[in-house]
Amino acid sequence: LKSAPSEEAVATFLSSVMEVLRAVCVHPDRSVRALAYGPLSSVHGALNSAVAATGSCSATLGGIAVDGIYECAMALASSCGYPQGYFDDLSLDNDDELENERDDVRNVLRSVTDLERLDGASAMDSSPSMLVLKRVLGACSEAVALKGGDGSGASAQPIVLPPETAVHALSALAKPLNRLGQTVAAAAEVGNGGGGGSTAASEEVLAVAFRCLGDVAASLLRAFQSPSLPAETLAVSRLSCLATTSFAPLFSDVAPMSASGDSSSVPPPLLSECHRALSLSVGAAIASASAIPELAFESSLEGGASMFDIRGAMR
Repeated sequence: LKSAPSEEAVATFLSSVMEVLRAVCVHPDRSVRALAYGPLSSVHGALNSAVAATGSCSATLGGIAVDGIYECAMALASSCGYPQGYFDDLSLDNDDELENERDDVRNVLRSVTDLERLDGASAMDSSPSMLVLKRVLGACSEAVALKGGDGSGASAQPIVLPPETAVHALSALAKPLNRLGQTVAAAAEVGNGGGGGSTAASEEVLAVAFRCLGDVAASLLRAFQSPSLPAETLAVSRLSCLATTSFAPLFSDVAPMSASGDSSSVPPPLLSECHRALSLSVGAAIASASAIPELAFESSLEGGASMFDIRGAMR
């Protein structure tokens, strides 16, 4: 090319690319959806490189890319749910293709929200990864928002568990969230968090994540109070425990702040959401082990050879 293309031309091209990727990500065939994994990571990597090289990115181009990456990631996450009745017979073999797809989607979500190579709160706040993380986390939070009680008592309303695909997506975000937790903890140590504003965006994201995890656990606690468990309880319970485990480094960074004297530099809403999520999640894990022993007890993974055999990938 004799001259660089105009921003309008680049925007048109990028819009066309993202439109194709969206179509691929909602295709009913998982082998077709898998074709989007590499291109999505490439678009995300190119966007991050552009921001790193210039310190910013065109609002138009960045908006097109971030919107497209977010919509594609959520389409993939919504397309790999367990089919109805998948856990009715726990002695059956895994659907390995489905389990592999779920692992691949987790990797995609981690890739497009990756914050590992960014140093400092300001760099994270302005990164495309943070923008995608906020959008994905917001979608998860909306999907799992608590309906009809907080797990502290029986409710007359029907038991409604959050979609397991949303809990699955939430658990996949643990790595970037743990990175944000490290940043907030480091800022609090030097009295530079919260009130100073340098980690305000990170603190807001973490508060949403804790609220989201707490709502999942509270929904499960309500379900375990019911005489008949909803059919999706096993999958949601297992994913809730997985998310709690994955969030362990985050809890260890944020939860001790109120006891160590660092709470003055961390906004009360963040600490409140953290403590609520930790309490409810541990309670939900205990209730899960009691109500669904297949999640915790020994299994041969061979189907019927031990009392609580269950599909291997769910162990």
